[in-house]
Amino acid sequence: ETLFQDLHIKGLKPSVYSYNALLSAYEKASRTTLEAYAEELFRTAVDARNRMRDEEIQPDRATFGIEMAIKGRMGDWQSIRPLLEDMRAAGIEPERLEYNIAMDAVWPWDVREATAIFEEAAHIYHTTVFHAYQDEGGRRVWRINLHHLSGGATQAAL
Repeated sequence: ETLFQDLHIKGLKPSVYSYNALLSAYEKASRTTLEAYAEELFRTAVDARNRMRDEEIQPDRATFGIEMAIKGRMGDWQSIRPLLEDMRAAGIEPERLEYNIAMDAVWPWDVREATAIFEEAAHIYHTTVFHAYQDEGGRRVWRINLHHLSGGATQAAL
């Protein structure tokens, strides 16, 4: 925060990268801090994201991913689907990483919604997770490779 105040005092405008670094720091700090302090970190991260909007700094793929992780940690899982829609509206198509973050954020709160997000992302996971091959008898067999999935995504896939 002090760095951002210094930038403003010097008349410099923060970039999407400086905001992503700030948001990422808040998200990472929230993993290791006491719950009461984490709530303050989340509020500060939301304030930083609002400032980013006020300054008309366009979010990038990393911004959306970090914001989804923060919202998930806050228990604000209802915001995840709108964030995916905002991402598309900004011309950024969610990829496997963003869908994994989204499912991890939603899974503890709403299994059906996490599964719906997985189904929405099926076109991505189909080639990396589900593999069909023929066994020795000529039968089609499906194999699931969970290596590319996060915890919430794995739960939704199964």
